[in-house]
Amino acid sequence: MIWIVTLWLPLCALVGWLAGQKGRSGAGFFFLALFLSPLVGLLAVIAVPRIEQRARANGRDFILCHSCNRPRRVDAYACPHCGSVKPAPPAAPKKCPLCAEMIQAEALKCRYCGADQPDSAARASSTTGILQPPTMGYCPGCRKPRASNVGKCVYCGDATEVTP
Repeated sequence: MIWIVTLWLPLCALVGWLAGQKGRSGAGFFFLALFLSPLVGLLAVIAVPRIEQRARANGRDFILCHSCNRPRRVDAYACPHCGSVKPAPPAAPKKCPLCAEMIQAEALKCRYCGADQPDSAARASSTTGILQPPTMGYCPGCRKPRASNVGKCVYCGDATEVTP
């Protein structure tokens, strides 16, 4: 009878503590181990996955300001310490008119095909309002395909006009 008090109950308490460390109900696993056995309770604790407690972003949560690195509330519009506002989200990507790959909206040149991107000033000043796509040709230096609006070949660096 003494072994129940000296061995059974501490092992049940250990099972309950391990379950609590995994985010589970420590009392529930304690009683499971108490009624069945500490070995069954330990196997049950090992079998169940850990529950991750995720913090919800509400008014009581804090993040670091991107400007002064001091804590500010998540839902605050401006930092109370330096007054800086949240940074604007990045602009939506645009599609390259030559290769149809998605590139950054502010890009002046496509990172995939090297084509110069039409800027908004040229788009606004055009009389037709519709940009004509560049024609494809070949680089005279390396004979690789290159668009007519590309100033320099991305393969060989030749800056001469393309040949059709």
